Amino acid sequence: MKQDNNLLVRRLWFKAKRAFLKTAAVLMILWSILWFILMLMNNNDSVSFFIIMITLLSILPLGVALFLLNYLKKTKHNLPVPEYDPKSDYQMEKVVLAIAVSQDGLVTPADIALRSDYSLDEAKQYLERLREQGFAQLKIADNGTYVYHLPYVLSYDQKKNAESI
Repeated sequence: MKQDNNLLVRRLWFKAKRAFLKTAAVLMILWSILWFILMLMNNNDSVSFFIIMITLLSILPLGVALFLLNYLKKTKHNLPVPEYDPKSDYQMEKVVLAIAVSQDGLVTPADIALRSDYSLDEAKQYLERLREQGFAQLKIADNGTYVYHLPYVLSYDQKKNAESI
């Protein structure tokens, strides 16, 4: 969960930084146009003063603004992405629950890997995450295989024999 919050903060910072730079670039362009018009309307006899002022107050900010816009265009797709895909977790959850229902709540990483497109490592990581969240209990079979028991998954008979409250 902490990793998700960190990612959220990084994504928000990335978007805020982009919005700030875009606003700064637009303001610089407006500043450049305004000063260019003011300098053209000014009746200065000194050509060198005119060139220096146009360069400092109009062309230089315009160049910086164009550089910022080009930078934003290049870094458009550098938004931090999550390390896992929530859709993938949703699919994994469906597979794990389907297997657990068919096997009285007992699941191994091999069961998941055999009945889905997920690898053993992905299955083990997901089952460990379920265990850490309290949705599964870890058991060890006689041969040393990890068996995860999902106590909240009940068979039809268990549901049928449940006591009324």
